[in-house]
Amino acid sequence: MLDKHRLWKIGVTVMAVLMFLMVYQCLVLCAFYTPIDYKPATIVSISVNMLCMIITLFIYVGSVFDRWLRGRSQNVFLIMGFFECLTLNCTLVICYVNGIPDMLLANKITNLIYFSASVVMPLLLWYYVTSQNDSYIAGLSHRIVNIAFGIGCILLAINLFTGFIYYFDETGLYQRTDLFWVSFVMPVTIIAISIYWGFHSMKTGLEKFTIGVFILFTLIFGLIQVFNIDIQVMYIGVLFSMLAVYCNIYIMRGYDLAKKDVQLNAEKNAALVSQIRPHFLYNVLNTIMSMDDVNFMRKSIVMFGKYLRGNLDILSLESTVPFTKELNHVKTYIELEKIRYEDKLTIKYEISAIDFEIPPLCVQVLVENAIKHGISKREEGGIVVIKSYADEESYFVEVNDTGVGFDTSVPPSTERSHIGVDNARTRLANMVDGTLAVKSTIGVGTETKIMIPRKTLEHSQNYVEAVI
Repeated sequence: MLDKHRLWKIGVTVMAVLMFLMVYQCLVLCAFYTPIDYKPATIVSISVNMLCMIITLFIYVGSVFDRWLRGRSQNVFLIMGFFECLTLNCTLVICYVNGIPDMLLANKITNLIYFSASVVMPLLLWYYVTSQNDSYIAGLSHRIVNIAFGIGCILLAINLFTGFIYYFDETGLYQRTDLFWVSFVMPVTIIAISIYWGFHSMKTGLEKFTIGVFILFTLIFGLIQVFNIDIQVMYIGVLFSMLAVYCNIYIMRGYDLAKKDVQLNAEKNAALVSQIRPHFLYNVLNTIMSMDDVNFMRKSIVMFGKYLRGNLDILSLESTVPFTKELNHVKTYIELEKIRYEDKLTIKYEISAIDFEIPPLCVQVLVENAIKHGISKREEGGIVVIKSYADEESYFVEVNDTGVGFDTSVPPSTERSHIGVDNARTRLANMVDGTLAVKSTIGVGTETKIMIPRKTLEHSQNYVEAVI
């Protein structure tokens, strides 16, 4: 049975294929047929709508593969793109079939779609505006929007039988009635509520400006359409609005990347400080100085230098590192700790997956906590198990110990161990959309698990490249 995600993928593909077919149909019409109403305004409408359809198709395809546009915003934006292309297609076809009695059915269908879009597009606008806010959409505003949409659909359905908004004369020519303005009441109501809700929910001036531009273009071109029946421009205004929203997505992403880059630099330095601590350096140096075996002392000094060099290398890193590099650094750290704890510390490796990347020092801090706060506090010592494995969707790294454990219900303290874990969790989330879960039982031990989605690693680059 297909899940919602797979069904949505199929739907997106079907919409793309239909858009390609619509563009092809309109190209054929433009190439081989001449509209019966060969006025300059009609030719301009056909040319501009054809160009707008092609632009809409490119925006749609770009939005499908855009890794920065995700979630509800992307879903609504893609549906908007499809309806925009469909409406532009109908607008262009109307220019060819209007006034031809033999094409009356096609004229009726295209006009019905055209007018239906006048309530569908504002509804999608409402859902796009509300998708920018993570809070649940509820209350009077949402109910009014849904009621207005329903009334708009009912009015269009009634018009099919009564023709009180628009009709077709005996020559197959589209005609407006005196009540034509009624068709704009419900769309304007939805747009007005979107304006109110958007300006009260958006946090930044740029977001408010974008929503304002979105709505302004729609209203201006809509008014032009109302007062000039010869030029079909209303949904050209909608396309300009979509372009404004799409530009805003990239502007906001640029701000987000810049902020995230600053945050990662701060976290990187914090990680370095948490890993190179005076008391650790002091303990290691004291242990080396107390050695009687000169050769072993030299070997320990080399390992100690390698460990320091590995920690300092983080200052020159702008992104993730191969897991093998992180693992080698962890092994160097473990060798230094085994000098101190000797037989009390047992390390086991269960490495199944290595072909992935990870933020530096994330595994290191987990191993260090396992030894310092778990194994070292148990008189008889214990075991630390380091695992890596993968499934179809994610990579996993586990660091488990048989130490003293701790009570996870107690709020974390401000000591460096907790700061290091929180730091690792934040860097995992920001750099690879990863997660870090901790499970511990007093007297039994602690289990920590890192999860990194495959799709993130496949598409991710370092943040400097992304900003550029």
